Amino acid sequence: MHILQFNGRTAEFVDFEVQCVDGAGSFTQNFPVHLAVDGNTANGIAATHPAAISHKSLAGTMRSNVAINSYGLARAWGYQASNILSNYGSSVTITAGDALRAAAGTGLGYSSTAAALTILNTKYAIALATTSNTNSTLGALSASGAWVQTIQRAL
Repeated sequence: MHILQFNGRTAEFVDFEVQCVDGAGSFTQNFPVHLAVDGNTANGIAATHPAAISHKSLAGTMRSNVAINSYGLARAWGYQASNILSNYGSSVTITAGDALRAAAGTGLGYSSTAAALTILNTKYAIALATTSNTNSTLGALSASGAWVQTIQRAL
């Protein structure tokens, strides 16, 4: 775990190590990951791509690309310069201050179609800017530059 405490010049953050145990593919920088919560892989460090039932296990946002069975850092708390966004509909506008949840599925980012914070178990990201996208296809929008600065809240 890497913790940067207040020094008056830099935002505080908490990064921690995760291992990519997801057979669906490697982790990509600025995409969300979840701690594994099933069977033999659940050990507190094993992580997977977001799944529909795992909102409560959000680990954070990957700080770098990580190959399958390799290790990397996830930002669990604090300022994140870039989170990839995903679209669940036609026109999507994310407003500064919106709570974002990790979209379910490999290769998807954060979405503003958030469930109640009680369902998310207070694990989410807070958008720091307003952005919109009119892509009507479900999926990652990173190719079109859909990203937003956030404050991570995944501890």
